[in-house]
Amino acid sequence: MSTDQTDRPTVVWATDEQVEEFARPYFADHPAADHKDALDAFRATGQRIQSFQFARVADRLAPIPTLDTAEAATSFLAGMATRYEWVSVFWDRGWGDSDQKLEITVIQDGDGQLPLARVTPDVYRELRESGVIARNSLQTMKARRLHDYVAAASTEIGPS
Repeated sequence: MSTDQTDRPTVVWATDEQVEEFARPYFADHPAADHKDALDAFRATGQRIQSFQFARVADRLAPIPTLDTAEAATSFLAGMATRYEWVSVFWDRGWGDSDQKLEITVIQDGDGQLPLARVTPDVYRELRESGVIARNSLQTMKARRLHDYVAAASTEIGPS
């Protein structure tokens, strides 16, 4: 087996300019699309990109919403749960010893690098206290928490 790595294909990653060239008309043509939709469409063109890079550029073109009431956050989470199998609230302060600002976001499929919305600290606290999001399930050395969305129990009564 050869250890020479020169025969490996070179991976070419997309540039910020390529992302912007794609995303600007995409968001104009698809105003209801979120960043995940746009990332999937971009990758479908054959481009290679990390989700955090795409999110950084996309947020400049189509900023994600900031949910500043518990009602808005609960409604948003419920809507995302109809589209994605796993929806969570991600509390992130990195290592906790740097100057990184606290970021609280709604994410899907555990991808904290591609947020769908931001949540204010007061709303985060309300979501936890009301049981809309579960206990922290993330075990890490970093100052991060992951709270899965807990769908409201159905009150529908079936035929007797």
